[in-house]
Amino acid sequence: MRPLKSGLLTFVPHVYTRKDIYYFRVDIPADIKHHFHTPEIKQSLKTKDSKTAKVLAISMEYKLQQAFCLIRSGMLSEDIIKQVVDSIKPNGQKAAEVRSKLLSEVIKQYVAGKESEWTYKTKLEVVGCHRLVVDVIGDVEVNDITKNLILDFRAKLMKLPSNMYKIYSGKSVSESKATDRSHW
Repeated sequence: MRPLKSGLLTFVPHVYTRKDIYYFRVDIPADIKHHFHTPEIKQSLKTKDSKTAKVLAISMEYKLQQAFCLIRSGMLSEDIIKQVVDSIKPNGQKAAEVRSKLLSEVIKQYVAGKESEWTYKTKLEVVGCHRLVVDVIGDVEVNDITKNLILDFRAKLMKLPSNMYKIYSGKSVSESKATDRSHW
């Protein structure tokens, strides 16, 4: 893979040749990388002609920058961002299945890293709060946590009795809800 040094493509970024075929390659910016399944976008321009490659590269660069600006705007929902990402992903570039960590795994890592700084009572309080969060939200993947999920969590939390685990010892939120409808 050798980048272009001379000719018409001197000022066209992200273009290189390989076996006389022109390719376009760009790294995904770090601030929006979490929306993509790959760290870069690579695509063959399917031409050996430098003039055609220049036109195609400029067009692709414009399309990518437009998509990056839309994603950065913060005004798009997750579904629309996914559509934008899919529209700029080359056909041959397969999306890798990436499983994010479960909420319970992240909590265990957090507690393991911090427990040496806590007293015994603080650890009990923190673990109890985290247990309640996982009980109400469920053990979801961290990437699936959205604003709507948090708002729903808050609404459910406000309906819970303050001493729920004392009243319903050994039961989860859903089990205690099924047991006694008078508090709900």
